[in-house]
Amino acid sequence: MSEGKTGRETESDSSDALRWAVVAWVLTSVYYFYQYALRSAPAVMMPELSDGFGIRPTAVAAMVAVFYYGYSPFSLVAGVAMDRIGPRRLLPGAAAVLALGDDRVHVARSKCGNGTDQKADDEKWKRGRPADATHGLN
Repeated sequence: MSEGKTGRETESDSSDALRWAVVAWVLTSVYYFYQYALRSAPAVMMPELSDGFGIRPTAVAAMVAVFYYGYSPFSLVAGVAMDRIGPRRLLPGAAAVLALGDDRVHVARSKCGNGTDQKADDEKWKRGRPADATHGLN
């Protein structure tokens, strides 16, 4: 006597598979959006970075370019890994590494007081320099 799946069990399996596919798609979309935001943030903050460092925007652009010198080779490595390992196994680990790195940055900032002093920040706000007052806060 062989046991086969009933129609109801097959429906349940397919709805579970669809649910997992939607969850995976949403998590992957959030991860890609977050990565995009991290890559595009320096371009949006160019005037504030220029004022904060007291240098021209071209000098800030040169500093930001250093990020891409490291990003470019690793994107090639990530592409090869995606081809060989596959996104199902690679993306959860990549998202975890990104989250761990981001968490470490926030822990380091909190241990050194975000590099700001609240009283000094209040004075900078009063003088109309809010970009200076919030330089270490995310």
